Amino acid sequence: AAVAAAAAAEEERRIALGRAEAAVADAAADARGHYWRLGVPVDFSAQELKRAYRQLSLRLHPDRAGGSTEAMAAVAAAHDCLADAACRR
Repeated sequence: AAVAAAAAAEEERRIALGRAEAAVADAAADARGHYWRLGVPVDFSAQELKRAYRQLSLRLHPDRAGGSTEAMAAVAAAHDCLADAACRR
C-alpha cells in the first residue's frame, strides 16, 4: 500500500510539473504576442498578415479535424489587433 501511495504521489507531482510547464509556455506565448501567434514579423505587410491568418484559420477552425475554438479565437484576436493600426501601437 505504501508503494502504491508513493507511486500515486509521484504521478501527481509529474502532473503538477506538466501543468506548471504549460503555464510557463502560455506566459511565454503571451509575451511574444500577436506577431508570434500569427507567425509574422514586426514589419509585416498587409498581404503577409492576410496569408498568415488564412493559413492558420484553415488549419485551426473548429469545424475541421484537430481544430479548436480556443485556438481559433486566439488567432482571430491577434489578426484583429494587428489589422488595426491603432491597436498595434
